[in-house]
Amino acid sequence: MKSIHTPQYIAFTKRLKAIRLELGVSQEELASRLDKPQSYISKVELAERRLDLVEYTDWMQALGADAFDPLRLLCQPQAAASGSRPRRRLKLKAHTP
Repeated sequence: MKSIHTPQYIAFTKRLKAIRLELGVSQEELASRLDKPQSYISKVELAERRLDLVEYTDWMQALGADAFDPLRLLCQPQAAASGSRPRRRLKLKAHTP
């Protein structure tokens, strides 16, 4: 059976777990902070359950952690793995009326 999760998502969930452990927060404590059952934390960290963007930001706020840390992992060019060229970064201009 083929996994529905990409290697990037697996690495992302591993980073979420690593951050929690680095901060010395148990699954039970994080679950309590989020008003969720401990199994919710476990399923996310095992990539059995996906987080949406709102859940992710709540998760990181509950830890008091930098929400951009795990996202940097996802935003790294996958050129080496895919053989494709890395994407160009867009330069956004400030909107002035």
